[in-house]
Amino acid sequence: MELISIGKIIGVHGLEGRLKLLWYGESTDIFHTLKVIYLEISGTSQPYEIQHIMPYKKAYLLSLKGIDNREAAQLLVGANLFMSKDNLPVLEENVWYWHDLIGMRVFELGVKKWIGVITEIIRTGSNDVFVIKEDDKECLLPAIQSVIQHVDIETKTMSVIVPEGL
Repeated sequence: MELISIGKIIGVHGLEGRLKLLWYGESTDIFHTLKVIYLEISGTSQPYEIQHIMPYKKAYLLSLKGIDNREAAQLLVGANLFMSKDNLPVLEENVWYWHDLIGMRVFELGVKKWIGVITEIIRTGSNDVFVIKEDDKECLLPAIQSVIQHVDIETKTMSVIVPEGL
């Protein structure tokens, strides 16, 4: 089973074992169907059953089965949160998960010029921006249809048209 990172436990809330969760995703809709998450504790992933999750300020409050007091919750602070990749919904065409794009090799279409590797994705108001690095050079490309020409998840390659001036 392949696990993907979805968040981090950043604190506790109250006396009943609720955890403060920093959620990496865009939406928490996955929690409507997700029953089990994995917490990485001391290098080992351990499964936990989700009892409840709700928004709280800029984070979320998460209740897990078996974590029913503040002391037990405190032991989980700092743990990374994972889920099975099998639980991800199927995306529509030309939409990709960030974890599939990070590490992708990027080439300029036509001239087949190597640009670099996607190391990060920045969420902006209008569109995402790919941070592409090669040695000490960095290139920022907007994740828009006129730039992104072809994505091959299997070979981890992307063909792009670099806008003039970049």
